[in-house]
Parts: sequence; C-alpha cells; structure tokens
Amino acid sequence: MSSSETWSSVPATGSPQSPVGGAYKVIGSALTVVVVGGLAWGLTLTVIKAVAIFTG
Repeated sequence: MSSSETWSSVPATGSPQSPVGGAYKVIGSALTVVVVGGLAWGLTLTVIKAVAIFTG
C-alpha cells in the first residue's frame, strides 16, 4: 500500500475495488489540471501582451 502514501491527494474512500483505476484517475485529473492551467496561463500572457501592444 505504499502507492497510496505517495499520492497524498488520493481520498481513502475513492475506489476500494480498483486502486489502480483510482491512481489513473488521479494522474489523469492532475494532467488535465496542468494542461488547462498551462493553456489559461498562456492565454493570460497573450492577452497581457496584446493589451500592452495596443495601449503601448
């Protein structure tokens, strides 16, 4: 059960029948957060640069 200690964000009651599936869900949701966050960050930087150029 060392894998459950590695992922501190895994709820204890998440998926008792399939801990591997629960780990994949955690990894998938983490990747989704990273990708969406990266896109939002890039979009924000682009908007800031565009505003700076137009108001320059």
